[in-house]
Amino acid sequence: MHQRPIAPLQYALFAAFAFSGFSGLIYEAIWTNYLKFFLGHAAYAQALVLAMYMGGMAGGAWLAGRYMDRVKKPLLAYAAVEIAIGLSGLFFHKIFLSANTFVFDSVIPGVQAPLAVELIRWCFAGILILPQTLLLGATFPLMSVGILRAFPKTPGSSISMLYFTNSIGAVAGVLTSGFILVKAVGLPGTIMTAALINVVLAIAVYGIHGKLTQSSHVPQASVASTPLLRPMLVVALITGLSSFIYEISWIRMLSVVLGASTHAFELMLSSFILGLALGGLWLRKRIDNYKEPLVALGVIQLLMGLFALSTVLGYNELMKFMSALFRGLQPTEAGYLMFNSSSHLLSMFVMLPTTFMAGMTLPLITLVLFRGGAGESAIGRVYAFNTLGAIMGVILASMVLLPLTGLKNAIIIGAALDMVLAVYLLGRGSAHRKWQFAAVIVMIVSAIGTYIAPAFDAKWMSSSIFRMGNKNSLDDLEVLMHRDGRTATVDVTRKNGMLVIGTNGKPDASYMSTKGVAPTADEPTQVMLGALPLLISPHAKTAAMIGMGAGMSADVLLASDQLTRLDIVEIESAMVDGAKLFGKASSRVFSDPRSHIHIDDAKSFFSAHKSRYDLVISEPSDSWVSGVSNLFTTEFYQRMLRHLSRDGVLVQWVPTYGNTPILVSSVMRALGDNFSDYRIYGSTNGVMVIVAKVEGQLPELSARGLENPALAAAMARVGWTSINDVHKHEIGRREFLHPAFTLSGAPVNSDFFPYVDQNALRARIVGGNYNHVTSLHMSGVPLPGVNYMGTVIESDNELTSYYSPRKQSEQGRAAARYLAGGARTAMPSQSVYGMLTVLQTKPACEDAVAQAGWRAELQSLAAMTLPNISEAEAKPMIAYLRSQLCASSQAETNRSLLDLMEALSTRNPIAVESAARKIVDTDKIETGSKDYALNALFLSLYQQQKWEAIQQLVSELPRSHSFLAAVVASHAHMNLQKK
Repeated sequence: MHQRPIAPLQYALFAAFAFSGFSGLIYEAIWTNYLKFFLGHAAYAQALVLAMYMGGMAGGAWLAGRYMDRVKKPLLAYAAVEIAIGLSGLFFHKIFLSANTFVFDSVIPGVQAPLAVELIRWCFAGILILPQTLLLGATFPLMSVGILRAFPKTPGSSISMLYFTNSIGAVAGVLTSGFILVKAVGLPGTIMTAALINVVLAIAVYGIHGKLTQSSHVPQASVASTPLLRPMLVVALITGLSSFIYEISWIRMLSVVLGASTHAFELMLSSFILGLALGGLWLRKRIDNYKEPLVALGVIQLLMGLFALSTVLGYNELMKFMSALFRGLQPTEAGYLMFNSSSHLLSMFVMLPTTFMAGMTLPLITLVLFRGGAGESAIGRVYAFNTLGAIMGVILASMVLLPLTGLKNAIIIGAALDMVLAVYLLGRGSAHRKWQFAAVIVMIVSAIGTYIAPAFDAKWMSSSIFRMGNKNSLDDLEVLMHRDGRTATVDVTRKNGMLVIGTNGKPDASYMSTKGVAPTADEPTQVMLGALPLLISPHAKTAAMIGMGAGMSADVLLASDQLTRLDIVEIESAMVDGAKLFGKASSRVFSDPRSHIHIDDAKSFFSAHKSRYDLVISEPSDSWVSGVSNLFTTEFYQRMLRHLSRDGVLVQWVPTYGNTPILVSSVMRALGDNFSDYRIYGSTNGVMVIVAKVEGQLPELSARGLENPALAAAMARVGWTSINDVHKHEIGRREFLHPAFTLSGAPVNSDFFPYVDQNALRARIVGGNYNHVTSLHMSGVPLPGVNYMGTVIESDNELTSYYSPRKQSEQGRAAARYLAGGARTAMPSQSVYGMLTVLQTKPACEDAVAQAGWRAELQSLAAMTLPNISEAEAKPMIAYLRSQLCASSQAETNRSLLDLMEALSTRNPIAVESAARKIVDTDKIETGSKDYALNALFLSLYQQQKWEAIQQLVSELPRSHSFLAAVVASHAHMNLQKK
């Protein structure tokens, strides 16, 4: 009987196992996303998924190895396992939703002890993925034995090739899921894609099995007769432990340089696995020729340790290199591609040398046992002990080594373990005693040398390399605290009196400790987060705050004399220690008996305590940070509704800098779907503070809070001395803004379709349009029901020299008086004084360039003054400006602009429409002035409810214009739809 060629079938099995790795890493990546909803932080989810993934793989491999002698057709068993994995993946999302509801709504609310709550969360999270990981663990020994029985001549080569194909598939899986699948089909669709791949794999392997002539089961040598078994299993365990100490430590190290985004983690993970794959590939053609594989294994373990130590020694220089690289990035699509490519290359540069060596260890250990007569069961046992070591490495690194010894020492400990293994392996034979002695000397010298070498430069680690390329000088920077916590590395620095607290190199909050110096750019936001809820709900009794930051917002909130309890929920204890260094800015947090700090995830805290609050204040980090976008999802807002009283108010910080309009709209749609009313305030340019009410309409701001001296003092620090000063920061209200968010085309941000998480990093690199919502103040027209928000004012003399709507309002009124012949006081801004000087100089009537320059300053004046002054104040100013006109045709457009200013000052929409159309319809005016007139035209049509005219105007525009135009157009669309 003619036998079919078998080599192509062997390669077909290798290809199938590559797809098995592809789907397996999709599971690992997606499980991390799912389980962070259980555990509250991506770092915890990553640690648990790694531990459970490896633990289940170990258990599955152990069981498969234990019973391998009884498996007569391992490839058929492999196909059955793949079918089971696929079926479990198809139903995972529904099972998760049911378990999530059961745990947080039924189990945790009945448990009082915090430790018990932790155990419940972690146990349920583990149970959700344990069955699938056990099955995944069985795939490697089953496929390996199936191939070895069919192709027994080169066992070492086959095993190396299996490690390579499975690992290279895993690299493709983590990148494809992270950058393509989740964005396209969400978490449920991605995990179902992996499940379908498993089903197809099972069918393919079943077909290949039918074409192979496999030997029937051959009894293997007794495991008990193999003296090397136990030592080699211990070696497999320790090398797995050290490898995952490296992985956890490297991820933390590189997060400081590359940012702690979801995509950064995926790039790091893929780099780690790529090294394992390449190591297995390199070994494939060499392994069967090794006469003494133990010696080769010893040399490899020694090199692993040395390469790992090199990542410590080169880290400071690496940060400087990446700083220079990131400074050259352009805010374009090409720049974003460059950022990701550079991040991947950097991750490979750090990880590849060590993981390349690690990729050779398991094939060599397996070969040693095969030659020693351990038989097929050795495959499963080696794999099991290695993955068991990986679990130990994950737990040891994340829970013990990083918090207690720090990053540098954690890596040194991992390297020491590898080099101890090298010493042991090289000493197995008497002929290699000299090698063993040399390895001891190398181990001692390299470990001690690395330990006494300069520590990681805390100044560089705290300098936000990945955000700004460290453009700021570090010469005068003082690091007050640098601590590797369980979830993040936390720094507190001081420079020129400014205190900054940051996580993984990203500044989160700042405070100016020097008296008489302007507050930092962060302080208005920090004060507003604490003050706004007290001005909205002055009688609030209970409050919860998600996130500690510098403790300043909580300190302001505790200024209330009505508040009886404040629960501060912070997941990283190092942040609490850092906040203590902010002195009086956070003193109430640590001295006031009403303040209670909880180191916990917000979701589990709220579920366990079953409390309802009058106020919940959420001040998360930037939305591109892994896990943070979960605080901007519709599921988060739904949970908050269960923990707010009927009159409860949610206050949340939302960054718009580095964001795109569609990302902001995605968040606002999620919030608007769950809260009956909201209002948006702009604390600074590019930052929104949202106030949302559970039921009914939000009340107006109450001045009662300012009667409290402590609250008044906190607000005065950032230039707010009256309730009107806070009013001027209002951007808009739900009834005016929400139609624009709804019709923006943005999907609702969701836990399972994480639109913001998937796109926020790209927006930050490319350069998001932060003027999306906050640009309403730049429209320069007096909006109905919206308080005018000012722009940045340059001043060397005022404490409120940063972004200050109150200062802008005062300056607008002063400019109007100045031109009307009133008080000729010096203007606080040189740029404004220059504008007024130009307007007081009559341009040459026949000089078109001079007329255009005068008109440009006139439009700037209109935007500054008209939203801030009354008709009576505007009248003499406009009269003076008319006197500067001449009869020349060159001044026609200037006269038209003054007509528009006069109409706007009277707040007469009919007059505004007429004047604005005259400007919009002319070709003799610059883009800036025409855009200003378009804003006025849109506003006037909105006030007159001329929906058809608005729609017609939009259709005639060659391009999109301001956010104001988008808001008005959305109202027109919705009203016409009703008709």
